[in-house]
Amino acid sequence: MGRRLRLQPEYAADVLRNAPPQTRKRLKAALRLLLDDPMGLTVGLDVRALRRPRGQPRMFRLRVGEWRCAFLIEDDVLFVVRIFHRREGYEWLE
Repeated sequence: MGRRLRLQPEYAADVLRNAPPQTRKRLKAALRLLLDDPMGLTVGLDVRALRRPRGQPRMFRLRVGEWRCAFLIEDDVLFVVRIFHRREGYEWLE
Protein backbone atom coordinates (compact mmCIF):
# COMPACT_ATOMS: atom_id res chain seq x y z
CA MET A 1 0.00 0.00 0.00
CA GLY A 2 1.46 3.39 -1.02
CA ARG A 3 1.51 6.70 0.74
CA ARG A 4 -1.48 9.00 0.64
CA LEU A 5 -1.36 12.76 0.22
CA ARG A 6 -3.52 15.04 2.34
CA LEU A 7 -3.65 18.82 1.88
CA GLN A 8 -4.70 21.14 4.70
CA PRO A 9 -7.84 22.76 3.22
CA GLU A 10 -7.21 26.47 3.82
CA TYR A 11 -3.43 26.84 3.68
CA ALA A 12 -2.49 24.16 1.15
CA ALA A 13 -5.43 23.03 -1.01
CA ASP A 14 -6.82 26.54 -1.57
CA VAL A 15 -3.37 27.98 -2.31
CA LEU A 16 -2.66 25.19 -4.80
CA ARG A 17 -6.04 25.65 -6.47
CA ASN A 18 -5.50 29.43 -6.83
CA ALA A 19 -1.85 29.30 -7.92
CA PRO A 20 -0.93 30.31 -11.48
CA PRO A 21 -1.31 27.34 -13.88
CA GLN A 22 2.41 26.75 -14.45
CA THR A 23 3.15 26.97 -10.72
CA ARG A 24 0.28 24.61 -9.92
CA LYS A 25 1.62 22.10 -12.46
CA ARG A 26 5.15 22.22 -10.97
CA LEU A 27 3.86 21.90 -7.40
CA LYS A 28 1.64 18.92 -8.26
CA ALA A 29 4.50 17.16 -10.05
CA ALA A 30 6.83 17.69 -7.08
CA LEU A 31 4.20 16.44 -4.60
CA ARG A 32 3.70 13.28 -6.69
CA LEU A 33 7.45 12.61 -6.56
CA LEU A 34 7.45 13.32 -2.83
CA LEU A 35 4.95 10.50 -2.25
CA ASP A 36 7.51 8.00 -3.57
CA ASP A 37 10.44 9.47 -1.64
CA PRO A 38 9.48 11.88 1.20
CA MET A 39 13.09 12.91 1.77
CA GLY A 40 13.64 13.57 -1.95
CA LEU A 41 16.89 11.60 -1.97
CA THR A 42 16.33 9.47 -5.06
CA VAL A 43 14.22 11.87 -7.10
CA GLY A 44 16.33 15.02 -6.70
CA LEU A 45 13.91 17.14 -4.67
CA ASP A 46 15.07 19.89 -2.31
CA VAL A 47 13.72 18.74 1.07
CA ARG A 48 14.95 20.04 4.44
CA ALA A 49 13.87 19.53 8.03
CA LEU A 50 12.41 22.62 9.70
CA ARG A 51 13.49 23.65 13.19
CA ARG A 52 10.69 23.15 15.68
CA PRO A 53 10.40 23.45 19.47
CA ARG A 54 10.85 20.23 21.41
CA GLY A 55 7.72 18.16 21.57
CA GLN A 56 6.42 19.45 18.23
CA PRO A 57 5.99 16.98 15.36
CA ARG A 58 8.90 16.85 12.94
CA MET A 59 8.14 19.00 9.90
CA PHE A 60 9.87 19.32 6.54
CA ARG A 61 9.78 21.75 3.65
CA LEU A 62 9.91 21.07 -0.05
CA ARG A 63 11.29 23.84 -2.26
CA VAL A 64 9.79 24.19 -5.74
CA GLY A 65 11.26 27.30 -7.36
CA GLU A 66 10.04 30.27 -5.31
CA TRP A 67 7.34 28.18 -3.61
CA ARG A 68 7.55 26.08 -0.45
CA CYS A 69 5.46 23.17 0.81
CA ALA A 70 5.63 22.44 4.54
CA PHE A 71 4.67 18.87 5.37
CA LEU A 72 4.54 16.18 8.05
CA ILE A 73 4.86 12.44 7.60
CA GLU A 74 2.59 10.29 9.76
CA ASP A 75 2.64 6.56 9.04
CA ASP A 76 1.58 6.26 5.38
CA VAL A 77 0.16 9.80 5.11
CA LEU A 78 2.08 12.79 3.79
CA PHE A 79 0.20 15.78 5.22
CA VAL A 80 0.89 19.13 3.49
CA VAL A 81 0.31 21.75 6.15
CA ARG A 82 1.00 24.85 4.08
CA ILE A 83 1.99 25.94 0.57
CA PHE A 84 3.47 29.43 0.43
CA HIS A 85 5.65 31.78 -1.60
CA ARG A 86 9.15 32.23 -0.19
CA ARG A 87 8.56 35.95 0.45
CA GLU A 88 5.95 34.98 3.08
CA GLY A 89 8.68 33.46 5.24
CA TYR A 90 8.33 31.01 8.11
CA GLU A 91 6.90 33.24 10.86
CA TRP A 92 3.66 31.22 10.78
CA LEU A 93 5.65 28.25 12.07
CA GLU A 94 6.25 29.73 15.52
